Amino acid sequence: MTHGCEDAEPPFDELADGLLKAGVSHLFLSPVAEDDPLPMALRRNGWLVRREHTNVSWQIGTRGLSFAEYWGSRPSRLRNTAHRKSKRAALELILLDRFDERAWADLEAVFDASWKQPAGSPTLIREFAQQESNAGSLRLGLAYKNGLAVAAQIWTIENGVATIHKLAYREDAKELSAGTIPSMEMFRRALDEEQVEMVDFGVGDDGYKREWMSYCVPLYALSAYYPFRTSGVLGLVRADGRKVLSHHASKGMPSGRH
Repeated sequence: MTHGCEDAEPPFDELADGLLKAGVSHLFLSPVAEDDPLPMALRRNGWLVRREHTNVSWQIGTRGLSFAEYWGSRPSRLRNTAHRKSKRAALELILLDRFDERAWADLEAVFDASWKQPAGSPTLIREFAQQESNAGSLRLGLAYKNGLAVAAQIWTIENGVATIHKLAYREDAKELSAGTIPSMEMFRRALDEEQVEMVDFGVGDDGYKREWMSYCVPLYALSAYYPFRTSGVLGLVRADGRKVLSHHASKGMPSGRH
């Protein structure tokens, strides 16, 4: 028996058929990876599919890689900063593989006091963490200074892939390298203990991600319409109309007659 794209296609063909049976004739998904099989399955089943590049994801292959080997390949600036500040910071690190109410409260406090703008619904993020905890995939990392949580990270590990979903540190803890030190421990655990084959830094082209990863892959927004139903045609027309208006606006052109 051979294993390849043919083995992956039937479930997605069934999904395309199931969408129509559920009354869905146009959809929008983002982000979608370049090699995602869904667009091809939709096309095979008569859908009109469009992809638009929207973002990237920084990643690194880690199969058979120890943390020492990985860390030795990182930029010297990152390694020197971590080495210089780790002892001086004297942070207490706590790594969890389950949802914990107290730890989650500390994590939310860190995000509230971080330099990052809030992203996503706190309720949905909490529910996501609880579900991943129940599935055994959740990994939480927290760093404390004098009993105060100063940095927090949310990871999942599933099917050999470690995904970094959210991380932040308190703005007033920046000088402690409060982001770098817990990241080192999360990577150490993922590589040496869980022996993941890849680490994915999630969505975004933030400069600091390049120091930890080795390559980036493009991500797309997927728009799909089923042209043999009125709702699908209307969705396509609306999308084209918005595109034309947006183009006119960007060119400073009138969008209609006067």
